[in-house]
Amino acid sequence: MRMKRILFSLICICLFSLQSLAQNIYLVSVGIADYPGTENDLTLPAKDAETIQWIYQKNQKAETILLIDAQATRSNVLSSMTRIFNKASAKDIIVLFFSGHGYKGGFVGYDAMITYQDIKKTMAKKCSQEQNDICRCMFLWKDERTT
Repeated sequence: MRMKRILFSLICICLFSLQSLAQNIYLVSVGIADYPGTENDLTLPAKDAETIQWIYQKNQKAETILLIDAQATRSNVLSSMTRIFNKASAKDIIVLFFSGHGYKGGFVGYDAMITYQDIKKTMAKKCSQEQNDICRCMFLWKDERTT
């Protein structure tokens, strides 16, 4: 519980310190608590994603997408990232927050694995489109197995 509070505090500090530097913030917040079947279900990831979205929405410069449980398919996560991150300029911040199961090479989406390569590739498309050398890409994640 203490580690969750520390993580939450660090996210808040990071958010509020970065918002003064950026024009806009674009967030895709994903939380999967209810996986298909019952053996892999978790209790908090959907709430985590909702809370992160709520925090970011306090910033008037933030635009967010929330994907909960069955909405968080691999294709939906990646297409949501592409859709919202394409709105960002080089001065903006793009954020993917994921709460749910993970594995050594990525996250477990509702229907399929989402590799870190998939995520990096999706974010890199946006970063490489900009002529400016500065493109802030941020990865925040929480793996329920390690807490």
